[in-house]
Amino acid sequence: QPRKQQITDVQFKILDFCSEILPNDEISINNEEIEELKKLLDELEDFIENNSLPADLNNIIKKHISKIKTALYSYNIKGTNVFDEVLDLARGEIMKNHNLLEYR
Repeated sequence: QPRKQQITDVQFKILDFCSEILPNDEISINNEEIEELKKLLDELEDFIENNSLPADLNNIIKKHISKIKTALYSYNIKGTNVFDEVLDLARGEIMKNHNLLEYR
């Protein structure tokens, strides 16, 4: 019967110490920058509403604006990983719908 490995108090203290001394490579974004990004996204949404782009392309752009806004709201909780997730989704969407993005 397999034994469940448990982290001992000593191991936990070692891990805690390591987390304190290891560098944090995550870039910090302050609240002013987040608010500026939200403002820019609102402006982009307004632009999208008043243009002559194909409806499918408009919908894709609006969907990703919404995902970016959600990432900005959850950044303080989840960290920069939320932006990586949004970028991965956008890359996939670009590959999937490259025909909509071709210059006409």
